[in-house]
Amino acid sequence: MDQKFLAEMKEQLLQEQKELQQELDAVSVKDVGDHVPGSRAPKFPNYGNDALNADDDSPIEVTDFMENVSATGHLGDEMSAVQKALQAITNGTYGICKECGKEIGEERLRANSSAITCIACAQSHQ
Repeated sequence: MDQKFLAEMKEQLLQEQKELQQELDAVSVKDVGDHVPGSRAPKFPNYGNDALNADDDSPIEVTDFMENVSATGHLGDEMSAVQKALQAITNGTYGICKECGKEIGEERLRANSSAITCIACAQSHQ
């Protein structure tokens, strides 16, 4: 892989990382409990109490929390993949298929910058 392409992909991955961090910050906070270091805890929205449910969480709050749980997990997985791809650039292993060891095509990497398998190997697992 040429250095110009790697620099372009690194820039793209850094931009994705920044955007993912903003999205994660919107739906979660850093988990400060006895959990996995660096993990995120979904935010529980508080829209205020209404007269009928003064001490209870509203159904809307619960629904939005469940959406935050799902989004936190999905975004966290995406962030992990981006961080691994950035590390692979540093290690000199970026763009090498984890299954067959062949080079992943530039077109695939432009479409999915954190891809770890070539198209052939990805299709063989579907």
